[in-house]
Amino acid sequence: RQMCKETATFTIVQEYKEGRIPLYHFDLYRIADISELDEIGYEEYFYSEGTCLVEWGNLYPEIFPENTIKIEMFNSTLPYAVEFSYAQVAFNLSHYCVMLIVVL
Repeated sequence: RQMCKETATFTIVQEYKEGRIPLYHFDLYRIADISELDEIGYEEYFYSEGTCLVEWGNLYPEIFPENTIKIEMFNSTLPYAVEFSYAQVAFNLSHYCVMLIVVL
């Protein structure tokens, strides 16, 4: 697998494997169709031994596993307000997807 999957103008997923567990950073902002995620094999990342951090995950909420941790950042007042939600109270970040939503 390549270190990053790219379109002509941006990186869809960047892999960081040098830490304790692999981290896969997705940016879904410019994804035009969910089929593009199928083409890069997003499920292989989501169900791997690593953790996925997904920016703009709210664009395709149907792709996320049940155990996804959702972090919403929004600009109601400065500094940014942050909201966390997840299915389980205690968790280990291995085998998790983190959906990062930034609303400016």
